[in-house]
Amino acid sequence: GRTVEGVISKGIRGALGRVVYTTNAACLAASVAQVLKIDARTTSVQSSCCTGLDAIGHAARLVSSGEADIAICGGADAPLFRCPLVELRSIGMTPETVENAERIDRPFDLWRTTGVVSEGASIFVIEAEDSPRPGYSFISGYSYANDQPNNLCGGMATAMKLALGDAQIRPDAVEMINAWGPGHRLIDAGEVRSLQQVFGAALSGIPTVSIKGAIGNPLGAAPAIQVASAALGLRHDLIPPTVNWEYPDPGCMLNLSGSLRAIAHRNTLINAHGLSGVNASLVLEKC
Repeated sequence: GRTVEGVISKGIRGALGRVVYTTNAACLAASVAQVLKIDARTTSVQSSCCTGLDAIGHAARLVSSGEADIAICGGADAPLFRCPLVELRSIGMTPETVENAERIDRPFDLWRTTGVVSEGASIFVIEAEDSPRPGYSFISGYSYANDQPNNLCGGMATAMKLALGDAQIRPDAVEMINAWGPGHRLIDAGEVRSLQQVFGAALSGIPTVSIKGAIGNPLGAAPAIQVASAALGLRHDLIPPTVNWEYPDPGCMLNLSGSLRAIAHRNTLINAHGLSGVNASLVLEKC
């Protein structure tokens, strides 16, 4: 942010050379290892809003294959700056007004318009099943897929099917869905189409939530926060509310609730979708 402001006000003299070494994604991961004083291999994932989920899925595969004993992974994003917010506004990905700001993000609601960009982070420690430390949940499946042209969120259906196959769970055995649901009119509807493709008539019986009405959309960090929410829900048999969902959309008929639900469930399917048509899905199971 400071280097952008510096260049705007001073021209090339305002550029900060250190940003080349400190702000790219690879440097951030290496910096974490330095701060923790650990000798570790580091890598960074940049896959738009799927970043947090892809990082967790990649780390889980490293641990499950035995290539790593332990992994620190997750997502963090802080996009609340003039750039990229002006670009997101230009394509209708942020609201035009701050009036009733806390009510703007309305996942799957009939009167939703667009999502609200926010910032946040969620980081996890992943270990093998035989770890002596108790876990919050077990990562049993993960996959990703891209949309085809003119088929918004269509790749999400493929990602879900592959993730469920990786977990060896049939769609009719899914007990909870933590949906992407950013509150955007077209993206929410696209996700519902993919969910219907995977679950058919059974979809209406699966408790579903989007947490975006509560936290906004912190882009690459969002799916990592969804994983944290889902893991806590599995541990405590709770499903958080879909905040600001009040008026059901006939085109988005999901099993939603605006209130906290105490429902015992053994697994959760988590979805993510990002610009450029990227999608990812991850399956958590109760430990």
